[in-house]
Amino acid sequence: MWTFDEKNWSSIVNAAEPHVVSPGGAAKLTAQSLGVMLNLQNEMLRTQATGLKLQAQALALNNRREKAQTRQMIENTDNLQSALGSAKPQFQLPRFE
Repeated sequence: MWTFDEKNWSSIVNAAEPHVVSPGGAAKLTAQSLGVMLNLQNEMLRTQATGLKLQAQALALNNRREKAQTRQMIENTDNLQSALGSAKPQFQLPRFE
């Protein structure tokens, strides 16, 4: 694993000094950093798109499940309606002897 000690720090500072001094080096360093930021934003957008796709799939599954439950409830009420329609209710009180 890369550690951030004084030896590494001095090599980074020494490597960066020419870029800081020359305008061309500064422009190159700026372009590189912008490239890194664009790549990072691209990866973030891809991750966000994948998350949105998963959310859309979950919503579609819930919607399908709810539609099936609604169809079942409508079927049950239709069956109950036809059963009650064909029944001949008799309203007589029971006799207890």
